Amino acid sequence: MEQLPQLRKALRSRPVLERHWPLASDEFLRRLNAGLASADCRCNGSVMDKHVELLIRPAYRHFWSPWLSGELESDGEGGSKLFARFGPHPSIWTGFAMAYAIMAAGLITVLVYGLGLWMVGSSPWVLWLAPIFVGVAGLLYLGSLVGRRLASEQIGWMLQMLDCSLEELDECGETRCAVCPRRN
Repeated sequence: MEQLPQLRKALRSRPVLERHWPLASDEFLRRLNAGLASADCRCNGSVMDKHVELLIRPAYRHFWSPWLSGELESDGEGGSKLFARFGPHPSIWTGFAMAYAIMAAGLITVLVYGLGLWMVGSSPWVLWLAPIFVGVAGLLYLGSLVGRRLASEQIGWMLQMLDCSLEELDECGETRCAVCPRRN
């Protein structure tokens, strides 16, 4: 029973980030903007009101590079909570969503037409297309999992940039990687 939430997380094509920091929202945004302004950081982004977006700088970007989009909330105790999702660039995510929609519409059309043929006594020959639509949707899903795996290193860059910026570290420890914006 305990493995079910892990399975849901593994099947999710857009990983979720939910983190709490003991910083007021204004201080959170100030520190994050300072971290993003660092010239040696591999991440860039924007902070608008309570909306945070992080992405990989163009020099390091590839097809599957992650894009973090989230909202900052006050926790009522003087801290802040960031709820965000990692995903590919919005145009890539839209392309995948459109491809899924096309596969779903095609499958529904084939099934309805095949059922109609069967009900009037004809051979439902069109049903042989149904496994093709399901197979293509499965390949799209596998492609998204491969993309998430290829983006995992850059997701780590983003998380470390958040940590180093929000903790205002002058020098990162050994647990931080070399791309931290505060590392000398």
